[in-house]
Amino acid sequence: MINEKIKNYGLYSYGAVETEEQLKKAVALAVMEVCTSDYDFYNKIANKNLYIDDFIEACMPCLQLDISEKSNVYTFLNCAKNFYNLPDLKSVLYKIYKELTEYIEEDGTKLIYTVSDVFDIIETHENLLVLPEKWLSNQIYKKITEFLKSFNCIRTKYKKCTAFKNQGDFTNEQILNIGKNLKGVTLSEKFDFYPTSDELSEKIRELAEIKKDDFILEPSAGMGSLIKGLNKNNIVCVELSPILAEILKNSGYDTKNIDFMEYQAKRQFDKILMNPPFSKNMDAKHITHAFNMLKNGGVLVAVHTPTIKTAKNKACKDFQKIFNQYAVSSETFSGAFKNSGKGTNINVCITKFIKE
Repeated sequence: MINEKIKNYGLYSYGAVETEEQLKKAVALAVMEVCTSDYDFYNKIANKNLYIDDFIEACMPCLQLDISEKSNVYTFLNCAKNFYNLPDLKSVLYKIYKELTEYIEEDGTKLIYTVSDVFDIIETHENLLVLPEKWLSNQIYKKITEFLKSFNCIRTKYKKCTAFKNQGDFTNEQILNIGKNLKGVTLSEKFDFYPTSDELSEKIRELAEIKKDDFILEPSAGMGSLIKGLNKNNIVCVELSPILAEILKNSGYDTKNIDFMEYQAKRQFDKILMNPPFSKNMDAKHITHAFNMLKNGGVLVAVHTPTIKTAKNKACKDFQKIFNQYAVSSETFSGAFKNSGKGTNINVCITKFIKE
């Protein structure tokens, strides 16, 4: 049965274009006949991994040179535009991307449709995460770089390829799995998470003066940076991200996958080490909530923004009551999270509280 929309557009005279499937294939063939006749276009796409946006941007200049109301490619594109009620011809190319793929795979070109797909083509070699040699997407490259930075992966080279040296605590496989699940969104964007550097983590552990049998809490534990090297049997982690919580659990920590503000401890802690989220004064709220779980004589060491020590909203005033009564030291650090996650130049304080 000939689709009436296609028939009324006069495409039947071009051959057996009777169905939606045939329309897509006909449009894709017409587009690729025009584009692949352009030598510059072929050089841009051949033997490369292309994000779909880059591929379509490469198509458009070729089509714009050839499109006229009398051309076959214009007729096919315009039919598809109206058939699918799309706003412009570029939208048609996005609609038929699967059909376009069939015509470019023979040139060694691979189209990437989502950021998640990138993590399927990243190779691993020992402690390296290696991007494909044939790469042509600044947009995706930037996203992948930001993502890998949040796991303490440093850009380097492997043969002719861009690679990232994994200097963090997670395995290459764990990083790639998280990347695929989060679709390349950084942990900083998704969970307001900025990993604590080894230097700051060591500083926090020193201030806490941890003893062998201390019962310890790390709220918003993330990668467990603050509790590294401590006795796992005496530690409780609270982590909102299901992916990170699962990794912490598999690493042997007693892990609660919950928003820390909803967490209620069954017993109080000797030591609490924390790097809470900073947005919307969450650091003030988290520290106040955590302090209520601290034993008398216990120590809490927290990273936080300097502003919560002077701000006038309720959350900060509640924090200031604890700060004024129980803080025994507070030091400000500049640029401590510059290379963490997406990076931030915000100044932070490390404050030590002793509950008496």
